[in-house]
Amino acid sequence: MTNQPLFHEIVEAHSSTVLAVCASVLGPGPDAEDAWQETFVSALRAYPFDGVANVEAWLVRVAGRRCIDVLRGRRREQPIDDADLLGVLGRDHAPGADELALPDEVWEHVVTLTPRQRFVIVHRYVAGWSFGEIAAELDCSPAAARRCGSDAVAALRARLVPSDTPTEESR
Repeated sequence: MTNQPLFHEIVEAHSSTVLAVCASVLGPGPDAEDAWQETFVSALRAYPFDGVANVEAWLVRVAGRRCIDVLRGRRREQPIDDADLLGVLGRDHAPGADELALPDEVWEHVVTLTPRQRFVIVHRYVAGWSFGEIAAELDCSPAAARRCGSDAVAALRARLVPSDTPTEESR
């Protein structure tokens, strides 16, 4: 028998993180709530978590997969409008929005990043994963995950900072 907390304690400890990830990917509303619920149903089926070193990381990974299923279902039902896509990561509507580390204007540009860069940004700044945890999920080194995150932040800065704004080097 493993020495793990009771299941309801796990839900209480990680509920807000899982919901923030679901809402960041799917937008606020029933789809995010359904993905959150399906994540914990899957977790209940897998409980106790034998061989799981980091329960929160495991839950976020499951939530991400549930969100992908929802997005695939949406795509089959109807194409997503570009304007809707830009609003998917709207911070002001996401549960726990005050805990997110990125300003509102950044989120509309996150969806324009590569899938790998989006993964790093969401998991680093929404879920609070370390670069080691991100690297394990992406099957790369922590240095490569950090570089991907750095490239993503640089791409976001390039989109957000007007080209006529003087930089430190030009002053």
